Amino acid sequence: MDKNRKLEDDSKAERKIQFKRMMDEVRVEKEDLTNQLEDVKNRLNNLDPESPEFRHLWDQKYRLEREVRQDWY
Repeated sequence: MDKNRKLEDDSKAERKIQFKRMMDEVRVEKEDLTNQLEDVKNRLNNLDPESPEFRHLWDQKYRLEREVRQDWY
């Protein structure tokens, strides 16, 4: 029983390490997306809503917002 318990504890510790590593990777990835989203929002504020570039940026903003939320919700 002690061997099984130790094996189980070791497995839990390894899964915990892997989970933390995965979350760090996701956090870095989302940080980049969040920065991109803020940049697009700032650029949208300075554009005329009737311009073609505005529509393009609006679509990009929508896509980035979905990507940011994808793994968190």
